[in-house]
Amino acid sequence: MKEVLLSLFYLLFPYLIIVLTDKYKTLKKFGPVVLCFISGLVLSFSGILPKGSEGIQDIFISATVVIALPMLLFSSNLASWKAIAGKTLLSFISGIISLIVIVTAGYLIWHDKIADADKVGGMMIGLYTGGTPNLAAIQSALEVKPELYLMINTYDLFYGAVFLLSIMSFGKIALKFILPVFKSKSDNYTDLNKGLIEDKGDNPFVKSEFKNHLFTFSLAVLIAGTGAGISFLITGKISMLIIVLVITTLSLIAGLLKKVKEIKSSFNLGMYFILVFSLVLASMVNPDLLSDISYNLFFYIGFTIFGTLFLQIILAVIFRIDRDTTLITSTALICSPPFVPMIASSLKNKEIILPGITVGIIGYAVGNYLGVLIAFLLKTHL
Repeated sequence: MKEVLLSLFYLLFPYLIIVLTDKYKTLKKFGPVVLCFISGLVLSFSGILPKGSEGIQDIFISATVVIALPMLLFSSNLASWKAIAGKTLLSFISGIISLIVIVTAGYLIWHDKIADADKVGGMMIGLYTGGTPNLAAIQSALEVKPELYLMINTYDLFYGAVFLLSIMSFGKIALKFILPVFKSKSDNYTDLNKGLIEDKGDNPFVKSEFKNHLFTFSLAVLIAGTGAGISFLITGKISMLIIVLVITTLSLIAGLLKKVKEIKSSFNLGMYFILVFSLVLASMVNPDLLSDISYNLFFYIGFTIFGTLFLQIILAVIFRIDRDTTLITSTALICSPPFVPMIASSLKNKEIILPGITVGIIGYAVGNYLGVLIAFLLKTHL
């Protein structure tokens, strides 16, 4: 019974957030994504989550992302993405360079205080270019002890929540005064704050759109299922890299179809699932896991995440890379592609979703190679 109530809460609470943000100007300034994220953190630290909620959370995290991504990509403008690819590529390269520099600097600081610090450095290179799948792969490649792997995962989850909340709140505001403003290249660009359903705000549940929602939701489930099926055929298991690649490709193809292109409400419905994702993700930060901290490792991971962001911002200032592109590439690398729509919504810019996901996919591809290489260099040359 508790599991059912928790599931209903995850599904319905974002709707309450949308209603409240539409009604109160103060809440609207924060935006639904930030409020859902904060609500999830409050839920996590309140201690009221029932035992066994981890299983439900894992299901929601996986399901909401693979269903949301197709609906978000149906309205993508490929011509617009090509127009900003140059800055995105430059931001991606600066992000990778920043990560390598900061991980190396952190190694020099903590290498004599952390066991297998070279392996930790390599794992963080993989983690912050390709996400948890690369972290797991490098752990196996470098034969890292499970206890160390679990600690890195735990601390990353904590810092990831702080990172996302920071850039969605004061971070994006502060960077408006430091980095250039994003310039839209698309005539069809729509401010996310206005929504893609005319005069209906962020609320996707409009009666007149029911048939359209049913169609796009069914198509999204079909695409997600295809991605999972292809992943099983190729690897015999669920591979987020393959699933994201398949979903992105099929969704972009579907978006070229006239019937799909004419439906302007799919983005709003996809964003609702991202709100659910944000709520569930934040509620997964378990304060009990932070009670027995390996402080040197804890500080090394925090130094890596925020040091990388800081250095990438400096490079963005030098190369005149705009705020939105900088933050979306940083998010794609540090947090992986599923987090891109969340930040795009917070920045009120849907044009950066496809480039951001592309950066994350490239990160998946190169993360393992870079991670193993850097671990080897740290051990033999430093």
